Amino acid sequence: MKTYILLFCFCLCLVVGCKPIHKVGNTATDITEKKMPVVQIEYDSAQIEHIFADCESLVKAKKYYKALHLIDSISLFEYATKFHQQEHVLQLILAIEKEQSTLNSTYIDVWHRAYVAFNNAVPIDTSRIERIWENVLESRKQKFGVESDAYISALFGKSNYYKRVGKAADYDRLKKQVEKYWQYAYVELKPEADISMIADKQAAFPGFLDGSTANQWDNTKKRFATYFHQTIRYSSSALEDTIREDVLVLEFIINDYGIVWSPKMKRVPHLELVDESVRVIQLMNELPSRWKPAIQKNEKVNQRLIFPIYFSEASKSSNYFLPGLLNN
Repeated sequence: MKTYILLFCFCLCLVVGCKPIHKVGNTATDITEKKMPVVQIEYDSAQIEHIFADCESLVKAKKYYKALHLIDSISLFEYATKFHQQEHVLQLILAIEKEQSTLNSTYIDVWHRAYVAFNNAVPIDTSRIERIWENVLESRKQKFGVESDAYISALFGKSNYYKRVGKAADYDRLKKQVEKYWQYAYVELKPEADISMIADKQAAFPGFLDGSTANQWDNTKKRFATYFHQTIRYSSSALEDTIREDVLVLEFIINDYGIVWSPKMKRVPHLELVDESVRVIQLMNELPSRWKPAIQKNEKVNQRLIFPIYFSEASKSSNYFLPGLLNN
């Protein structure tokens, strides 16, 4: 009889949606709310070498997104720095260049991850930073010529790197080369300049080459968010935990050269994020390609962009900003 009663109660729980109860000792606990511990896998030097080989195989098979996911999922380039395997990073970039143009999003995304890893090294890995700049410049010189926007765009990026690290003579040298073709590249927009919020074609994150206008903007939102999270450096894990369910809202202008100007914070969940967010936005001017400028009536125009940055799935449901404020 007891068996039938217990069976009836269990079935009733299933019907009304009750959560199963697991008894531990004299205490009943809700097993659906019990969190499993997160296991952090550590890799050794030999394993990282094998993973680099896997990435190159994926690139040769034209499975670029899988290669990028593998790089991100285990912070591969950080491991390369830890085990002094930075040469594998350079070889992977060259492998992607053989399969795709240096203007393509996959190349730029992997190049950027390498650039961040080399810049974050202690001390900064200046020799390899110079090598990846030389690589992209030489490739574009051979394919497009020294007067092409592709080549000048990379020169502009490298000049901003020299400016950031205090190499004034090298900065001035490249700046003069860029200004032969982009006369106002280093001139900040004046307050009275015409700046659009909405355009026939929205500005696009570096590397977007083809596709519909809708796909272009979806691609831009996703890739800018990925870029931001890949580049930001938190001062402490406590800060990262504090902002986890909050939203950061950024604003900046993309001018008709595709250059980033006037970074601002529309909402900041923590004051420590202000300077770091500005640094991350300005670092986009050190990518080897510029943003694709917005188009209005078949003309390139300046555009003001506003992006929310979410730090978790929970923060996406917040109401910290009005949807109408953002570029939809």
